[in-house]
Amino acid sequence: MELYKVRAWVNQRKKGSLEQPYYFEEVVLNKDTATSLFSREKGRVKTYEGLRSIELIHCEVFVPHIFEDGTLAYWPDNNEYIEKYEG
Repeated sequence: MELYKVRAWVNQRKKGSLEQPYYFEEVVLNKDTATSLFSREKGRVKTYEGLRSIELIHCEVFVPHIFEDGTLAYWPDNNEYIEKYEG
């Protein structure tokens, strides 16, 4: 069984605090689905480009690391992303 994780988020500075106006995370079992979700989420986070208050735009798809107790970690092994976008 293959697992893929897709994450996307936007960090925005507002009145001295950091907010996250957009966040997405999903684990899927199919690489084609993961690739499709990545493309969709990349398009969504790109809509925030050009706004002055935006500090980070990030989208990634990867195979998640699984701890010995069976829980999913939220970072890829050895920083090996299948695909990653930062704006």
